[in-house]
Amino acid sequence: QALVLPALLKGKSARVQAETGGGKTLAFLLPILCHRLATPQEEKSTFALILTPTRELAIQIAGVLEGLISKRLSRITFSILIGGTKRKVEQADLDKQPAIVIGTPGRVLDHMNTAHRWNYKHLSIFCIDEADRVLDDGFEEQLNEIIGKINTEKVTQVMLFSATNDATKLADLSKITANFSNIKLKTFSTLQNK
Repeated sequence: QALVLPALLKGKSARVQAETGGGKTLAFLLPILCHRLATPQEEKSTFALILTPTRELAIQIAGVLEGLISKRLSRITFSILIGGTKRKVEQADLDKQPAIVIGTPGRVLDHMNTAHRWNYKHLSIFCIDEADRVLDDGFEEQLNEIIGKINTEKVTQVMLFSATNDATKLADLSKITANFSNIKLKTFSTLQNK
């Protein structure tokens, strides 16, 4: 966290390699919350999108976020989009334009295609936790579709978190940001070369 937080709090984009359990969740949630509080909201829309490979990880991130928001930051709303939950409930949440959306690629894409009142066109932060696993689990096509639907020119910060230092996977992660022409990724790694 000490290595990554200063850059992310300054709005820099980053690819972060760190072992599981190394505090990655706080390393991206704290900057998202700080930027949301510091940014005037032009219109009611989703500010940050966090993608994860599994529903369990999405639930875990939502739990940490809920603890951070508490009563003092109750104006910052969030939704979780995962399989195994009722789509209508999720859609009703999206209609309220939550500031932060956390979800799995398949479910997020499903709502992008069907939740016509959900405004994600002013998305500022795009984050993928366990990005290497997102690619491993075959979500690359859905990920590309999601990126194709958001206004990449409005995105000012991209955060890719992974637990690998495999050269091939890291090259694949770089492909993710190719559509974000204004984003320059800085790589931070706490992993030992293996």
